[in-house]
Parts: sequence; structure tokens; C-alpha cells
Amino acid sequence: MINLLVFAHKAEASVFIRELHFKRDNSFSGDLYQTQELCLLICGEGPMRASSKLSKAIHHLGPDKIQQVINLGVAGSLSDKLNLEQIYDFSVVLGEASYGKPEFKSFETKNMHSKNYLITALDRVKTTDYSEQLSNFAEAVDREAWGLAYVCDEYKLSFLCYKLISDKAGPETQCFDVREKAKFYSEKIFEFYLQNFSKVNLENKSKNQKLVVDNELLDKHFFFSATQKKNFEKLCLSLKKMDSKLFLEILEKENLEQICAEFNRPKDRTKALLEEMQNNLNPFQKGFSAKLKEWFSARPKAVKQVQTDPFYEKEDLKILLEIKNQKDLIDAQNYLAQLPLKKYHELFDGLSKDQDV
Repeated sequence: MINLLVFAHKAEASVFIRELHFKRDNSFSGDLYQTQELCLLICGEGPMRASSKLSKAIHHLGPDKIQQVINLGVAGSLSDKLNLEQIYDFSVVLGEASYGKPEFKSFETKNMHSKNYLITALDRVKTTDYSEQLSNFAEAVDREAWGLAYVCDEYKLSFLCYKLISDKAGPETQCFDVREKAKFYSEKIFEFYLQNFSKVNLENKSKNQKLVVDNELLDKHFFFSATQKKNFEKLCLSLKKMDSKLFLEILEKENLEQICAEFNRPKDRTKALLEEMQNNLNPFQKGFSAKLKEWFSARPKAVKQVQTDPFYEKEDLKILLEIKNQKDLIDAQNYLAQLPLKKYHELFDGLSKDQDV
């Protein structure tokens, strides 16, 4: 028995396809991907299209082989109770029969503990009047869930629905471009999936092998990509083993609040936290990072970034240039010519005689 994951758009599923190594099913006339234990369908936007795509996929896979259908993706908020960029489950899915009026038939999901209702709109919600009409019936609005729930009801399959709130439905939707944040949303939804459905994580939890850091500040004000999450967990285990007091100090409220005050973006806060953890785990890396900052922070506008291997495994430098005119070219050439590469390599090898390191 397999779980069938369903997304409206491929961008929402991009991290799933990459991280779980999904392969496209070329025998299916549509966007269907498979692993040994999972299937993933891109159903498109609109309840009719979504129901048609899901029905074909279930027939192709065989309804007796599907354990449950899980709809993941983004939705617009119709209620102030739902926070942006948070993921919610929904107990009831309604459809829109005509402008602002729900279908007679609604569907319950397996998320019966949830108090949130979701309504699937026939069109994108771009006006205040439209969103207010729909808000009489539900807390959030999407474009596919009702069509999917309808098909699951026909096939007697369990249906689950989880949505990341991307925006406030209404006039703001007109200028909202989900593609700009598609990777960010996909990462967040993927992390949610790993925590709640991943077979590996569920097994680890049952064996008490997974380190869980219960911290409200981390949950609300930091964002971890899939790779960063794995690195964070490794660093937590290493620090706790090396110095449990230091481990607690790094994750204490005051330190995290200081990071939040210094960096506005959740991604930048996460990067700073991981760097601090890595530096405390290895004092050499702390000095290494300080010296690199001294050498590479002062650079001309044409040199956008100077990157080193974040795991200190390779000596390579990656330098991003943006040349708009002759002056930029000359500035970049002068900067590159003066880079202290010899000192950098000596420092990397731990051979530097500089007392500051």
C-alpha cells in the first residue's frame, strides 16, 4: 500500500521530487512520479481538472494499492485566525457551486481533530467581495481540494489535506506571485511532511533515536531547508555530547533573540545559528571564519559573493561577479589579483603562523 501525494503545481512539489528521488512514470499521460513507497501527482488548478487527473491516476495505479491520498500545497487565508507561512490541516472541504455559494455536498477528511474548513473556489479570489463571500463558509481557500476529495469519496479512499497559507485571499492576490517563493514554500511543506509522515522519522521517533529540540523561537522565527535541518540535528547531537551546558546556552532564548535582532530574514538567522554551532564545536573553525571575514568582507560592488565550503571540506573559493561596465571589470580584476590565496590555503591546512587564528 502506498501514499499518493497530490499537488496542484509542480513548483510546490519540487523539493519532494528532488529529495525523495521521485522518477516520472512515463506510462502515464500526465505528471505522475513514483518511488518504491510513494506516488506523487501534479493535478493542476481547478476542481474539475484536479478530479479528472486524480481519477486517471487512481485507475492507473489501482485503487487497492493506495492507502490514502494526501493533498499538500498552498492556500489563501479567509480568516485572521490563520497565520501566513504556517501549515494547517482541514477537517472539512467544501466546493463552490457558483459565485460565493458552496456546493451542497462537502467532504470530511481524516483530520477530524481540526476545526478548520477549506473551500475550493471556481476562480482565483482577487476581490474583497469574493473573499468575504467565501469567508462565511471556511477559513481558507484553494483551487483543487474539493475535486480531489470528491474522487476519493467515489473510490472510498482516505483523504488528508494540509495547506501552507501563502497570502490573504483578495486584492493582494493580484500582485502576489507564488513562483517567487515556490522553493521556500516547497521546503516548508517538505519539512512538515518529514515530521509527520516520513517512515524513517516515524521509526526513529518510536525508537527514541531522533533528537527533538522543542523551541518556540526556532519554530516561528527560523527557517531550515531539508539540508540545513539534517546539519542542525547532527550539530545538536555533537554539541550535546561534547558539552551539554554549551549546547543549552546556544539554544537558550536570549541567544536566539539576539540572532533574531541581528538578522531580519529567517534564512539568515538559520545560517548564523548553524555557523555559531559549528564554530563552537570546532574552535579552529571559529578563528578560520573570523579571518575569512576579515579578508573577504571588504570588496568592490562588482564582487557580489565570496563563498567557501560551509563544511570546511574543500579549499575551493566560489566568487560571484556582476560586471556592468569597464570600471566594474577593472575593480574585479584588482580585487582578484590581491586575494591572499597563499595565506588562505595555509590557514585552511592549519599552518598559518598568525596569532589571531
